[in-house]
Amino acid sequence: MGHHTQFKIEIGKASPEFRPEVGAMVLERSRRVEEQENSVETPKTEGNEVSSISTRYLYRGVNSDMYERTGGCLLPKVIGEPFERSIKYGQEFKYGEITYGKSAKNAIVAHQRNSSAFPSSGVSTTPVFENAKAYALHNGRYAAGYVFRIDTELLETAGVRAYEVSEYAAKPAIPEDKEIILVAEDFGVLPRGIVVEVIEVKSGDTIVDSRSK
Repeated sequence: MGHHTQFKIEIGKASPEFRPEVGAMVLERSRRVEEQENSVETPKTEGNEVSSISTRYLYRGVNSDMYERTGGCLLPKVIGEPFERSIKYGQEFKYGEITYGKSAKNAIVAHQRNSSAFPSSGVSTTPVFENAKAYALHNGRYAAGYVFRIDTELLETAGVRAYEVSEYAAKPAIPEDKEIILVAEDFGVLPRGIVVEVIEVKSGDTIVDSRSK
């Protein structure tokens, strides 16, 4: 309920305390207070919006050891924890690219900078096949590896959220990756159903996926 200011004026008697211009100002202020009390503010969800992905396919490269260890699953470093993070004082992040308290935006910025130092329930992917291949082979450290090809048109049905790093980080750590972080609905392993192909790659081969655009 709003608060209304009432004025009592006796007919035929002049009130030395009442001035019309002051009364108008008080009534206007009372009206604004009432509007504010009756208004409902929409909660902000800054940093938790899901990206709209324009590319059809994403790629994730893993070395042969990791592929065997995970049973061919796309496994995040942290399982079962919400994809959010609070940035602590002293950690070096640019002003304006993080939010106060916990948010997905903080998790995105920290994850893309160093996923080992800031592990999360997100899985890094790239729309660039050759980059995924380089990660699978660790630039020649492994003789063989695997690249998962993920169909982005299957993400929504599978309950997978996608976050395009360039929409959140002021300066992406590895801009050429055009990194997109995927997060499962239960913050665990990414559903197998979003993977349409697993490509084995070897050091020295010339495999190129023409759909990597």
